[in-house]
Amino acid sequence: MMTYNINDFLSINQLKNGRFRLNHDITNRDNAYKTLHLLGFRKTRLDKKSIYYKREETVLRPVDIYDLQNAFEDFLQTADFENIPSNMERSELINWLYDKEPIKKNCFSEGHIWEDLTEKETHELQMLTNATYKKIFETQELISKLKEWNFVKTIDSLGSFCKGNPLYYKSLGSKKYLVFNHYNSEYKDNDGFDCWLATFNKDKEIGLKRPTDNQSIQLSFNIDRDFILIKNYLN
Repeated sequence: MMTYNINDFLSINQLKNGRFRLNHDITNRDNAYKTLHLLGFRKTRLDKKSIYYKREETVLRPVDIYDLQNAFEDFLQTADFENIPSNMERSELINWLYDKEPIKKNCFSEGHIWEDLTEKETHELQMLTNATYKKIFETQELISKLKEWNFVKTIDSLGSFCKGNPLYYKSLGSKKYLVFNHYNSEYKDNDGFDCWLATFNKDKEIGLKRPTDNQSIQLSFNIDRDFILIKNYLN
């Protein structure tokens, strides 16, 4: 187990009455943030605002300032330190931490945890922190897959599924079609897809006439969760 020098993080002076006075300076605060960096904590700019996150092997996890404060508290509680007076309780370090709050938002020492993201990492964090970005990405991902699977696009002019919105269909033979309707397609943060097994006499009826039979495969279709439901239809 690594041993740390407590003087790297704060100075401890014992007073004549036996009590301890704890102080920290800019160098001490820098060392605290360097330690947080070693623990995986980072700060960056995303969607025109600063955010905190933690690197956990190859995974990025969004966190907030309280997670950094709690991590530094755990460090003070559990790390092996030298130069702590033998008659001093570890709880005095924690009381100092709560009183002085050395881990704060927007202090100069945060430069020690600042990190620029790669394009891939930016995407990963946006998928976790930006609901609109995630929704738009998942929509475009499914549309790209439908094209890859040779679905044909038309418009639901009649309103059999969702009037005025796109339909994507693929013939399965025997008048059966796998159909995706893109509902609320004009609202990028509230749209989605429903998946159906529908019966039409011919392709040209789709979007203009109601199906003679229609079975729901999955409402609010999610490709990661629901692909297994349509896998056999794509073979």
